Amino acid sequence: PTPNPTPNPTPFLDLQEEYKLLQSHLTPPLLQTLVQAQYIQGPPVKQLEKQLQYLLRIPHCITTSSGTDALVIALRALALEREKKEFFQPTDEILTTPFSFVASADAILRAGATPVFADIHPQTFNLHPESIQKILRSKHNIKGLLLVHLYGQACEMDEIIKIAQKYQLFIVEDVAQAFGGKWNSQPLGTLGDIAAFSFFPTKNLGAMGDGGMIATHNPNLAHYARMLTKHGGKNKYNSQYLGYNARLDTLQATLLLAKLPFLPTLLQQRRQTAKLYQQYLQHLPQLKLPYVHPSAQHTYHQFTISTPYQQQLQHYLQQHHIPTMIYYPKLLPEMKLFQSKCRTPLPLTAAKQATQQVLSLPISPTQKTQITQQICQHIQNFFHQNT
Repeated sequence: PTPNPTPNPTPFLDLQEEYKLLQSHLTPPLLQTLVQAQYIQGPPVKQLEKQLQYLLRIPHCITTSSGTDALVIALRALALEREKKEFFQPTDEILTTPFSFVASADAILRAGATPVFADIHPQTFNLHPESIQKILRSKHNIKGLLLVHLYGQACEMDEIIKIAQKYQLFIVEDVAQAFGGKWNSQPLGTLGDIAAFSFFPTKNLGAMGDGGMIATHNPNLAHYARMLTKHGGKNKYNSQYLGYNARLDTLQATLLLAKLPFLPTLLQQRRQTAKLYQQYLQHLPQLKLPYVHPSAQHTYHQFTISTPYQQQLQHYLQQHHIPTMIYYPKLLPEMKLFQSKCRTPLPLTAAKQATQQVLSLPISPTQKTQITQQICQHIQNFFHQNT
């Protein structure tokens, strides 16, 4: 491409443009909800759950106040069902990735257990099955796996499910960045025991505030999860467990319900932008593009490249008014929060390298082809000048 230099700052994610695109479909139902004034547990909440169950081909979807709450409650439900306890014990371990947002692992602490960090695959940035196997061969008290489908890329589910079955471990899927993704044509969030989704505004299906969801095939887990979202009881005047005020409100449900029919189109537009990036950047030295497993369908929640020139490229693009993000600059076990509260049995070599090399480029359903071409031109210019 040979575009002109970017005259105005490029948005990393343009939610205003997305609203303009869908405005005529979103505003009327929101106004109707305001008129009806059933702001808590109004009809759209149940309607949304039914639509999501149909979309995911799963019998139980329980909406929550955030993706973080969904993770915590999913783990608490597993403790109740498998351990017959409200919380895990600190001696109970749950294996997860060190390369994710803090909520993925602090949910384990909130549920009472101890996070154990395994290394990631250098291509997918997701948990590496070999690293999981190595840890499980040594002495441990691991009860389950918490998998994060990072950037919209599915974990290697076939291998991981075999490992979980061999060691009788539960699987929690964190689908915050991968709603709409698939593994062997099966929706992500339906392959494990239970899954947590996020409807944070920047996610593939975003609300206008916080929101989340739990999905499961298991009726017992669904029963516990639904109770825990409502103060731990079947009704609000008789709590059995220490629960949460973690319901999704009606306004958020209304917006999500109105946006849901457009999700396939929004995801396709993300994939189209990703295809352009791949086309224009594939021949550059010192730059790795997102890997897509043959069994996976990527959602491109992020388009994350990898380069030893991470800092220099980010600075160069910033000078040309192109925002980028580093997801994530620090490993979870390096944070003060997890010191003395986690276990890291093996070196996290690939994960550490990822913190020093990953860079996420602007991508959104409304990103114009010209903008993508301009970004690619600047990246090409950078590498021609520096390699």
